[in-house]
Amino acid sequence: MRHFLKEQTIAAAHKYDFSKEEKMLIITKKMEYLLERITKYYIALNVGFDNPTNQDAMQEAIDKFQENIQIVNVYQYPDEEVMAQVKMNISWEANKVFFSKYDTLFVPKLMFTSVDHLEEMVAKIALHHSKNQ
Repeated sequence: MRHFLKEQTIAAAHKYDFSKEEKMLIITKKMEYLLERITKYYIALNVGFDNPTNQDAMQEAIDKFQENIQIVNVYQYPDEEVMAQVKMNISWEANKVFFSKYDTLFVPKLMFTSVDHLEEMVAKIALHHSKNQ
């Protein structure tokens, strides 16, 4: 037991504290990953893999993306990035509608174009955080 506590103390002493910019960069990179995941499940659910596991996985990715976008929306960006933030939010709200109606409204070409635009806005925001570390 003593050995375990000693290891925890050593680990805590050498734990790296991410800066605010690094944390925001990690969040935006997670958002990029989540968009890919959501899109993958959107397609999978419409090409013969519509099952509760995939439905739950897509919903979980949507929920996590929503949590992350809320964190990004609290951050105060300079004017150049504010427009990307606004466009990201508009695009996300539109995409959420299509994702939620995947079973009745399957428009893959439109979704790929729309998600590409959303990914571009997230990437612009991520670039801001990578430059400001």
